[in-house]
Amino acid sequence: MLPLSGETNLYTLYDDLEDIAHENNSTSSNISPLSIASSLFSSFQKFARETFGVAVPIFAGRSVFFKSLGVMPRRRPVVVVVGKPIPPPTCEELGGCKMTEFSPKIDRATDQPLNEHGKVLIKWHAKYVHALEELYHDYKDAPWNSPGNKREQSLCIVR
Repeated sequence: MLPLSGETNLYTLYDDLEDIAHENNSTSSNISPLSIASSLFSSFQKFARETFGVAVPIFAGRSVFFKSLGVMPRRRPVVVVVGKPIPPPTCEELGGCKMTEFSPKIDRATDQPLNEHGKVLIKWHAKYVHALEELYHDYKDAPWNSPGNKREQSLCIVR
């Protein structure tokens, strides 16, 4: 399943506050409430990351009583397209049917497989990414995809 668009409009993430605060402060000499909020959010996130080892996203959605504050997603259209299935690798490709023994090893620095299972994993991941890219390019400009037609950037797969 590939969410084509609209998913990022369901919540407001406050990780961009620091950038916005710097832009606002460059035009005025006063310290804005946005920069104070940004530093408080950043301090809280840094504390949680260092103390608990978990990055805590700060976000806002909607609630039953307030449309601009809450944890429920906002009421925005989300377009989801489901593509054709990708058949899983066969037992021969995995070197036997014992799935408990599947142990891919990949060098994180170079993305090169270090064993046969790593080669299988990279091959099937490439098939999956290719299928996602095809789905995106096939339906990104469809007339029924109103959130996609208003998108600000294209598909970006982080590797």
